[in-house]
Amino acid sequence: MANWRWTLDIKYDWRAARDNKITIYELAQRIAKKLKGATAFYERWEWILQFTMLPKDVDGDEFDELWDRFYDWADRMRIWVKAF
Repeated sequence: MANWRWTLDIKYDWRAARDNKITIYELAQRIAKKLKGATAFYERWEWILQFTMLPKDVDGDEFDELWDRFYDWADRMRIWVKAF
């Protein structure tokens, strides 16, 4: 079992985006806001910036590319991302 240092719980946000209750842009903004609470990870500021800089008309492919890179980073940093 992994020894997670922190948990990023976005399962309700992810579900809202999946169910088209919020846009991909709004999901990205919520992820950035929650990352601001992670005081242990200096590198999170890079991700906060990248998520907040997405355009309002961001498409799924652009978000997925960022998400994949973020998820890999989170795994290396032992951050459990609860999204599903």
